[in-house]
Amino acid sequence: MRTLPLAVVLLSFAAYARDVSPETVAKVKREQKAADEKVAAKYGNKKAGEMSKDEKKAMAKEMAEAEQKVLKENNIDPKAFARSEAKQTVEERAATNAAVEAGDKKDKEEAEKKAADAKKPKDGKKEIIVEKNGKVTQGAGEVNEAADMDKAAGLGKGK
Repeated sequence: MRTLPLAVVLLSFAAYARDVSPETVAKVKREQKAADEKVAAKYGNKKAGEMSKDEKKAMAKEMAEAEQKVLKENNIDPKAFARSEAKQTVEERAATNAAVEAGDKKDKEEAEKKAADAKKPKDGKKEIIVEKNGKVTQGAGEVNEAADMDKAAGLGKGK
């Protein structure tokens, strides 16, 4: 009866310390890169020469913690990850790099698609602004406000 909990613990550790596939390495690298970029953004994306010694130390510590958090979330032993990354063959390294690039490309395409979707009107119709004799008859919100500001500044009178 006592061997069952021991077996469960040993099996879970064995799964934790397994070799890491090139696809998993690529996924973890991308997640670590994203975590590092988030930390760098927190420190203003400054170069090392622009930061104080304390800032560099704090940033390095936060980056290390973020990378360890990514490994822990993916249930990967840091030593096994480093070992599998170091022992990759040329083909495995190429597969890892290809997977990283494919993931980056996919993320970029998704971001472009979101940006394009954000620019499109929600109902699929474009708003048409009609101006007649200097007065806007449709879409009057910001356009009239800008026109009033221009008139107050003396613009548009042919000066």
